[in-house]
Amino acid sequence: MSELTWTPTRVRLADLAPWERNPKRMSKAQAARLEASTGKLGRAGVLLVGPPDADGKRPLYDGHQRAKVWGALYGPATEVVALEADRTLTDEERRATSLLTVTAAASFDWDALSSWDVGELVTWGFDADTLKAWGDDVGNLREMLSAEVETEADETQGDGGESVIAPDAVWPTDNDWGVPLLDINLQARALDLPFVPWGTGNYPRKSKMPGTWHFYTEDYRFENLWADPAPVVLSRCINAVEPNFSCYDQMPPAVALWQIYRKRWIARWWQSFGIRVFADLNVAEPHYALNLLGVPKGWTAWATRGYTKRMALTEREYEMACEHAGTTSILFVVYGGGVQVKEMCQSRGWLWFDEERNLKEGRHG
Repeated sequence: MSELTWTPTRVRLADLAPWERNPKRMSKAQAARLEASTGKLGRAGVLLVGPPDADGKRPLYDGHQRAKVWGALYGPATEVVALEADRTLTDEERRATSLLTVTAAASFDWDALSSWDVGELVTWGFDADTLKAWGDDVGNLREMLSAEVETEADETQGDGGESVIAPDAVWPTDNDWGVPLLDINLQARALDLPFVPWGTGNYPRKSKMPGTWHFYTEDYRFENLWADPAPVVLSRCINAVEPNFSCYDQMPPAVALWQIYRKRWIARWWQSFGIRVFADLNVAEPHYALNLLGVPKGWTAWATRGYTKRMALTEREYEMACEHAGTTSILFVVYGGGVQVKEMCQSRGWLWFDEERNLKEGRHG
């Protein structure tokens, strides 16, 4: 692959195609600071974009939050300065670009900053909110790194020293693709609390877990469970939602099928240790049919991720679950999505849980 070359250009905000997997987020406080700084300093900073496609849309590689704020302030027809790559980036290059613009940047010289006016620093964002956000980032990074470097013995030994090793096994199936068939006798009967996202550091993974794990979080936090799903078993949890390996709308069906196979295999293996399972419904609409492979008819325990912008699809997922179960008397759990999703769940008699980060920040739906 040729070395990338970046050339200055001007682009319309309306012609940008944001990356749906962009790993960087911005809080309301950060967005307000960016809006204020734009009013004071103008549109400082450049976007990183790719060549236009046949429809004139340019992939946006870096600068999603700036583009969003600028669009709100000046309108989508506004032209802004950007650096255009001489070719379309590969997926690996796109991921690297998104992170290296942060991790390969300079750090603050705190000795130098100590002589600056504290009031100005606070005004420019060096406040308690920033300190808390940095603290959360440190905790999340520590959790991710520790998941990588834990020894095999730690991962496969329980509190009593028992060994749990995932076999190279196949399971009974109801389809030509070999997607494992879940054991209907070990579907969840209730949502035992706490209901906790895996790998976020909010619940010690090696402590006894009396409730339910779910995986509505970033894939990297649970990707290693495909290599070794034993830690969930060793936590002695009552229930688990299937791992929500990402299945996007533009993902080829073959790749989506692999993601579905993986989560169903892991869930079926967990069931062999007595863990009760919620079937995961959170895949993009084009993969709905594939996502039911291996879920036996009559299954009544379901979970999904709530999104304010796709509430109609959550309704459809519920209807699909009821049709597959053959009854409207199902256990339907929705995680996240904000106040509108919460109200929809309450009106329909579904279980709704607020996102972990909102609970940590004291924001409740």
